[in-house]
Amino acid sequence: MPPINDPTPRAGTNGAVKIIGTLVLAALVLSIILLALGIFDFEQSGWFN
Repeated sequence: MPPINDPTPRAGTNGAVKIIGTLVLAALVLSIILLALGIFDFEQSGWFN
């Protein structure tokens, strides 16, 4: 619980921004896991030409 005399302004995070951020983070983690396990090779599939 924040202190009563705390002057720091706080803005609520937009729900859509939170969902998009979560999806981007999940995609990044998934791609790292697939790359580490050797299941998916991004170079051979033409992502980095």
